[in-house]
Amino acid sequence: MAEMFVVEAVAETIRLLKTIIPPMFGGMLISHLIYSLPQFRKISEKILSRFTNLKSGVAILAFFAHKVVALSILSEMYRKGEIDRNEVIIASIIGLFPMSVRTAMFLFAPLAIPALGFKLGSIFVLLDVTSKFIVSLIGVYLGRRYLTGFYDSVAEITPLKDSIYDALKQFLRVLLILIPSIFLTTLIIDSFNVISSNASEIAIIVSGTGSSVAGIGVASSLIARNEISGKSALFSLIIAQAFHRIVESLRFSLPLNLSLFGQFGVRLTALILIVNELAILFSLLTLVAISEAGII
Repeated sequence: MAEMFVVEAVAETIRLLKTIIPPMFGGMLISHLIYSLPQFRKISEKILSRFTNLKSGVAILAFFAHKVVALSILSEMYRKGEIDRNEVIIASIIGLFPMSVRTAMFLFAPLAIPALGFKLGSIFVLLDVTSKFIVSLIGVYLGRRYLTGFYDSVAEITPLKDSIYDALKQFLRVLLILIPSIFLTTLIIDSFNVISSNASEIAIIVSGTGSSVAGIGVASSLIARNEISGKSALFSLIIAQAFHRIVESLRFSLPLNLSLFGQFGVRLTALILIVNELAILFSLLTLVAISEAGII
C-alpha cells in the first residue's frame, strides 16, 4: 500500500513538474532580461509606481505574464536592497488582480463557461476576478499609506551573459527546494485524501481541492446528470478554491518563496494565503447575496 502511494506521488510530481518547469524557467529567464532593461523599468515606474507608491511597478506588470516572473523581479530588487519586505508584501497583494485576469482569460473563462453554462460560468469567473480586484485595492491603499513612494532610479545595464547566468543559477536553486517539497506534499495529500462519500458537494470540493480544473469538470458532470443544482455547485467550487489555495501554497508557493526570499518567504506565503482566503470569503458572501436576490 505504501509503495503504491509513493509511486503515485512520484508520477503526480513528474506530471506537475512537466507543467511547472517550462514556464518557470522561461519566466525566470524573461524576468532577468526584463529587469536588465532600463527602458522598461522607467516606463513601469512612471505608470504604476507614482499611483501605488511602489518602486517595483515593473513587477506588477510582470504578474500579467507569470507569477514566477514577477516574484523573481521582486526577489532581485529585494536582494539588491532597492525595496524592503513591506514593498514585497504589498506588491504581491496588488499582483493578485493581474494574476486573476490572466487566469480568467486563459483558463477559467474558456473552461468554466462551456462546462457550467454561460450564466454559472460567467458568475464563477466574475466572482474570482472581482474579489481579487477588491483585495488588490487594499494593497494600493497600504502602498500609498506606508511606502516611501516613487523614485527615479538609474537602472544599470546588465550584460546579457550575466542575465542568463543569474537566471540559470536561480532556476537550479529553486529546483533543489521545489522538487522534494512537491513530492513530499503530494505524498502526504495522497495518503490522507481517502474521503469517500456519495455527496455531490463533497465530490466537487475534494476534486477541486487538488485541481480547479478537476473541480469544474466534476461540477459540470454532476449538473448535467441533475445530481446537483447550479447554486450548490458554485458554492462547492468556491469552497474548494479555499482548500486549493492551502494546497497550492504548501506545494508550490512556499518552496518558491523560500528559494527566492529565504526565511522571509514563509511569512510572505502565509500573508498572501490569508489575503487569498479573504478574497474567497468575499466571493462566498457575494454568492449568498446573489442567491438571496434570486439570480441563481
